[in-house]
Amino acid sequence: MRLPGEHGMSVGPAETVLAHAGPAVPPRPAAGTTGRPAGAPSLGLGPHAQAERFGMSRDTLQTFYVKFSEFCACKVHVLSAESFMPGFELDWNYVAALNAPQGAPGCWGYKDVVHIFWLNCPAHERAQSTGKLGMPTVAFNCCAIPGRCIVHVGEPQAGARNDKTISRLDAWLHEMRTSDAMRNFEYELRDVDGNLVICKGAWFLVDGGYHRWSDHICGYKHSTDAEKQAWSKRMESLRKAIECCFGELKKKFLVLRGVRAQTAEGVEQIFKMCVVLHRAQKFFDGYFSFKEEDMVDAPLHLDAQRIALAQAEQAAEEHGDDDGETEEHNDFEQRRSNLVTNYSWMVTNGKVKWLQ
Repeated sequence: MRLPGEHGMSVGPAETVLAHAGPAVPPRPAAGTTGRPAGAPSLGLGPHAQAERFGMSRDTLQTFYVKFSEFCACKVHVLSAESFMPGFELDWNYVAALNAPQGAPGCWGYKDVVHIFWLNCPAHERAQSTGKLGMPTVAFNCCAIPGRCIVHVGEPQAGARNDKTISRLDAWLHEMRTSDAMRNFEYELRDVDGNLVICKGAWFLVDGGYHRWSDHICGYKHSTDAEKQAWSKRMESLRKAIECCFGELKKKFLVLRGVRAQTAEGVEQIFKMCVVLHRAQKFFDGYFSFKEEDMVDAPLHLDAQRIALAQAEQAAEEHGDDDGETEEHNDFEQRRSNLVTNYSWMVTNGKVKWLQ
């Protein structure tokens, strides 16, 4: 695999780049050995357990971490996770056109926060980095689009912070929310009579852990209304795209299961480089050239089954959560209600599609 350089020039095979990033790699141990001292306990995510899993010595694994960290620090400013692809600009109209037939007109993407385990977290930062997962983590606010591709990674945040605080501190998100392109974006909805209505203002699909801003729409966690339940389950299926992104990244790049960087910036460099490589694979595999024939009828019967299972829970509509104070814009509920009405019309007329 060859990676582009600073001015579009090739920097050579990735193996060559890593080979010059530091000292020579120690030889691999003989078959059946792991480099762990006899009788030493397994530490789960620790170096001994990882070396045992990868079939290499601890010194070899540590050298790989050093080399990969230096490689990421060198190249992440060239292939930044803030830019989409060299020579390619993401078209938000294209993203909205993919979401509209799936019941989310005007949606520009799906947002969520991912936590990366920080194994070498300094003692003085452990308290602020340890949240509900019980281990020090570095959190990133991310945005994904159809095709399970992450198009934005926010600044590194302390793992103990909640999603509301993390999203508020995301500079890119603030810039997007205040931009004319997002505020003036127009899309079509159907009203209760089936008439077309022009609405203005793009939005992101999120879960209930975010603020209830007019450009951050979440589903209803508990509701007795059948239309709200159906819409919420469809949005839940759409938002699974970003959860799948996180799963693909951690499966493809095992380094993300526990980063041994000394600083949060080191964790950021490694995570962003993994995102860039994952994004490049998606791009060259054709995940940004979907056609109309890629849309199929949505399996709405599965939504009905999930709704039936959820009816056993408390039938009280959620109004925020207990994870910090929730802000709510005046037009949040009205916009969400309009989306529910539009989705109900699409279901009645068989217009709901699903991207294969």
